[in-house]
Amino acid sequence: IETCFKKRSSKERRILMCLILILVLTTFTFNGSASVSYLFERKKFGWKLEQHNVFEVANISLAIFGSIIGLTILQKYCKVSEMSLVFLSISSGILDATLKAFASAGWQMYVISAIALFRLLFNPVIRAMITIIVPQSEIGKVFAATITLEALASLMSSLLYTGVYTKTIMFFPGAFFLITACAFSINLLLSIFVKMMQRTSFYAIN
Repeated sequence: IETCFKKRSSKERRILMCLILILVLTTFTFNGSASVSYLFERKKFGWKLEQHNVFEVANISLAIFGSIIGLTILQKYCKVSEMSLVFLSISSGILDATLKAFASAGWQMYVISAIALFRLLFNPVIRAMITIIVPQSEIGKVFAATITLEALASLMSSLLYTGVYTKTIMFFPGAFFLITACAFSINLLLSIFVKMMQRTSFYAIN
C-alpha cells in the first residue's frame, strides 16, 4: 500500500491509483455477477445448470477472443493506442451489462456477449500500463496490493449483488446488471481522467 501511494513524478501516482481502482471495480462486478447469474438465468429463462455452464463457456470464450483481436489486430497491426482500447473495452462492458439487464430470451444473452466481445480487453492493457509506470523493483508490491483490494471487493460484491437480486427478483431480476453498468461507467470516467493526466504530464502511453 505504501508503494502504491508513494510520491511519483509527472502525476503518475494519480494515474496509478485510477488504474488500480479500475481493476478493483472490475473484479467487484465480475464476482458479484457470478454470485447471482445462474439464479437470474433460471428465473428469467428457465435455464438448468447445464445451460448456464454452456453459456458461461461461450461468454468467456467470446471475451477471450475479443481480447486477442484487440491485442493483436487492433493494437499490433492497426496501431490503436492503449487508452483507445481501454475506452472501447469499457464502453463494451457498459453495453453488455445494460442490454443483459433487459434481455427477455436466452438467445439474446449470446448475441449481447458477441456484440460486446471487447468488454474484458482493458484488463491486460491496464496491467501493462501499470508495469510502465512502476519501476521493476516495485511491480510485485503494487500487484500484491491490487490483488488484496480485489479480494476485499469480491467479498463485498457478493453481499451487494445478492441483496439487490433478492429485493428485485419479483419485478426486475436483471437489476443487478445495472450495478455492473454503473461500475463500468465509473471506470470510463476514471479512464478519461487518466487520459487528461497523460496530456498534462510528461508521462504518456500513445
